[in-house]
Amino acid sequence: MKTKTKGCGGNKASERRGGSSLLTVLVVIVVITAATAAIASLTTGLPVLMRRQSDIIRAKAIAEGGLNEAYSRLAGDYSLRNDPSAFPLTSFGGGTYDVTVTPSGDRLARLLSVGRYGTAESRVGMDVRNIGTPPSEEEEEQKTPDPWQFTVFANGNLRLNGTPPTISGLLHTNQEFRLNGNPSNIEGVVSARSFDWSGGQLPASQIGEFSEVPFPSLNDAYFVALLAIAQSNGAVKSSGTFQESDVSAVRGGVFWVTGDATFKGSFTFNGVVVVTGKITFQGSGTRTIAGLLYTPGDITANGSTTLYLTGSMMAGGNIEFNGASSVFTHGAVGPAHDEDTDSGDRIVVSAWWEG
Repeated sequence: MKTKTKGCGGNKASERRGGSSLLTVLVVIVVITAATAAIASLTTGLPVLMRRQSDIIRAKAIAEGGLNEAYSRLAGDYSLRNDPSAFPLTSFGGGTYDVTVTPSGDRLARLLSVGRYGTAESRVGMDVRNIGTPPSEEEEEQKTPDPWQFTVFANGNLRLNGTPPTISGLLHTNQEFRLNGNPSNIEGVVSARSFDWSGGQLPASQIGEFSEVPFPSLNDAYFVALLAIAQSNGAVKSSGTFQESDVSAVRGGVFWVTGDATFKGSFTFNGVVVVTGKITFQGSGTRTIAGLLYTPGDITANGSTTLYLTGSMMAGGNIEFNGASSVFTHGAVGPAHDEDTDSGDRIVVSAWWEG
């Protein structure tokens, strides 16, 4: 007798269902493992990615800052487009920017700013154009010469009776320039109505074209303001002889003498010296003035006087140095000027780009 077992077909179906479930579980495990690994990888690299993106944003901001600074400088003085040294590599905001200006003719220029922060670099640029109207030849001819551009300016005669050690800057006299000595130490240009040479003559390249320059007046607003400063600091003196102790006591940077002033001995003064009469440097001594020395009268220095001037010396009368040893170097003095007033420049942005 044979015996039949029931349900064998049902066991095979159950095994198939069990195998399918196991495969599903394995697939899910693989997917979860892969997702976990991807998330772990992303989590690990995210700070680096974010830091890199942050550096890129900062590099761009730095580049734009450099571009704005360059534009501002060109708007104030468009001639800087021809001077690469005016736009050096500059530290800014924890990074650096480097601006290159490429002029194109008289009117156009292209600016490229490269900003760097960390390992990131960004490049931005702009094209600028000068749409201002340049002064006509007639306006250039009528433009008033600037009296503050000179190292030494005499409204009368300018006479150097001896060899000056150094004169660096422009010299001007509305009358005669006389030099009794070697002119080789004069490094600037001299302009005068007439010349009297003894001991040598400057080359033609150092002889400037003459035009009469108006001499600043004590009634000008600039000097009115200086007088107010001197008065407020008790630095207005009467005619007299002044030495180191007198000069060192001056406060406010303005020493104002009503009348004649004679300076004796050695002293140092940083500021403005205004004498409404004449100025005399007398006897031996070394005088150092960093600023302005001004008088509507004469300036005379005799003998072994040594004067170191960095700024400007201006006399409404004559300036005469007799055997005195002096070093004159021009420095910025006088009232502030609006650089764009006469240039007619008007700088506008015609394009802005990246890359």
